[in-house]
Formats: sequence, structure tokens, C-alpha cells
Amino acid sequence: MSRGMSNMYTLIIGINKYLDVGSYRTLHGCVTDGQSVVEYLKSRLFVPDGNIHCLYDSAATHAAIISEIEFFGRGNPRRGNGGDPILIYYAGHGGEGLYPSQWGYRQNEKIQVLIPYDCGIRNNVEICAIPDYTIQNLLKNIADRIGHNTTVIFDCCHSASGTRSADPSADSDCAIRGVQYRGRLPSHPIFGHPSSAGRTRGIQVAPSYINGGLKSHVLLAACNAREFARELQKRGVFTTALLDALYKIDLNDMRNLTYRDLLKRIPQLSEQNPQCEGDFQDRFIFQLTQSLRTDPLFFGWVSITGEDLHIKGGQENRINKGDSLAIWRSAEDHTSRAPPVGRVKVATVLGPSDATAQNTLHFQPNAQIFVKVVK
Repeated sequence: MSRGMSNMYTLIIGINKYLDVGSYRTLHGCVTDGQSVVEYLKSRLFVPDGNIHCLYDSAATHAAIISEIEFFGRGNPRRGNGGDPILIYYAGHGGEGLYPSQWGYRQNEKIQVLIPYDCGIRNNVEICAIPDYTIQNLLKNIADRIGHNTTVIFDCCHSASGTRSADPSADSDCAIRGVQYRGRLPSHPIFGHPSSAGRTRGIQVAPSYINGGLKSHVLLAACNAREFARELQKRGVFTTALLDALYKIDLNDMRNLTYRDLLKRIPQLSEQNPQCEGDFQDRFIFQLTQSLRTDPLFFGWVSITGEDLHIKGGQENRINKGDSLAIWRSAEDHTSRAPPVGRVKVATVLGPSDATAQNTLHFQPNAQIFVKVVK
């Protein structure tokens, strides 16, 4: 990767202002976030200008978004060859809507959607939101024709109650990137009908009918399905934290950093927990190579309760009660073979991603640490 990512092909979408301002509250940081992603791609990954395509505000229509994603699976200058990395970034409103009534048995269930700029009714013509099954099938098409090296980043949320938690009169610098979608969704099978392959809903939950799992892409999402993607001071909280983490990674070091590792380098965010979904979370970033690492190295975020040390990393990192953990203050300390600052023993594994040890090392709350199971 020392030559950069000149073979990367990208689509960057950022929507602040929607055509139907009455239904979709204006955001303030989505375009800036998209531009910041572009700056990172050009300055650090050396992605050529011709490989970066952007849709901002009025350019990010329903038709344009679908067309641009489709292009990656066709013969065109931005499509890439087999194995070339593809990045699709979206910042704007997400939402939840009802399954098409024609599907009957799913009539009262919710489906997650992206809100394009022109979503709404104009001249008696309804422009729909883009449902997850459309996105999923577009990505499957890319995987089938080009390869399985697509990274999708969504800085939006899909909770129907999202807008109720933000009072614009109380804090103009805080906004939620999520809405309740009340329009219809397309029932036609142009982009695939998911009913024949199992029940799945939600862009942030690995769907079972895409290539036998979420094999078509790796998804980095701003939050889980019950949380809100926020923007503060006219910047997306998730995008800002993600870019901060990426800028700290040397291009050569990225060859050995997985998507799962990357997410653990993002500091703990207030009221939202970024998600990584997909069968290839242990691939190195923007590559087809899978990590063969067996020892669970990870970043943890510390919280203190009495004398207990809570580390964000548990069963998913193959940590069990009684394990001894060696702790460094940073990944750089571990890489440089510096001795650990100490060792602790796991007293309790609380759940899928939390472990508790005795705080004999006296870390402060929210300190970032680097942890390795040593036995």
C-alpha cells in the first residue's frame, strides 16, 4: 500500500439541505464531512481526482445515488477492476419506513432507508426514500461483477424517534441525522425482492440474503439501530472521530490494520456506538487480505466503578474470566516492544463486549489503552 490507493474508486454523498424542508430538517455538517473525507482520500491515500465522485445537496437525488452506485458494477471509467477497493460514503438523513403494503405479511414491519435530496411528492409524482433492500442488491451486484472489496460508511441513523431527541431551539449546534419516513417504498423487483430469502431488515444488521451473508461489503455505521447519529458544531460526530483515527495511521501501517481494529481506535462517543458489520471485519482496510492473527489485540476504553476497571472488549475478543491481560498505553508502545505498564486478571465478562478487572493500575475514566491476552 506504499504507493497509495490510486486504484480506489469512491462515491461521496453529503446532504445538508433537502428539497422538502418541511419534512426533512436541514443539517449542517454533511457536506463538510464529505469534503473532509475527500481531502483525506487525496492527501493521505493519494486517490486520483478522477476516481472520486461527489454528490452534494441538490446533486444527491434518488436517481443520481442509485445510478452512481450502479456504475461501479458496469463498464465505466469509475468501476474499478476485480479486487480494486471501492468506497461509498453517505452523510445525511436516514430513517425508518413501512414495508410496501403489497408484501402483505410485512405490512407492519419497519425497514431502514436513506433519504435522498428530492425525497417527497412533486407535481403528483412521489420520489421515494432508498430502502435497505435496494442498497443491498446494488452492493451485491458490485460484488458479483467486480469483487468483494467494497467499504460502505454511513453517518446517519435510522431510529424513528431520532428527531424528537433534538430541540433545535435549545442547541443549534446539535442535530440528529435521522427522521421518520412516512412515504411509500417501491415494491417492484427491479433491485431484487428479499422475501424469498429470509427475514432481514436494517442496513446495520448483516442481511442473510446477500451472498450468503454480508459478504458483498464491510459497513461502518455511526451508531447501532437504537441510537442516534449526531452532529455537533456543524460536523458529524462519527465522521470526525473516524477521520481523526485514520489520520493517525501511517499508510504503511494500514496494511496490517483491520476494520475491527480501526473501529477500536475511535474514542468513546457520547450516546452513540459506531458499528462494524460484515463477514470481512478482519480484512485489512481497503484490501482483500484477511488477517490471520489469532491473539486478540484491541483497544479498550476504561470506565471506573469503585475499584473495578471496565474494559470495552470481551467475548468478541475471545476474552474469558480468569484471563491475564497485558496492558500498554498505546499501540505504538506495543509495536516498539516497550514493556507493558502492568497486568490485570479478568474478574468478570459482563456481556458480548465488556470485561471487568481490578483497577490496580489506576487508569483514569475514559483512558485509552492497548490490551493483549497473555494467557
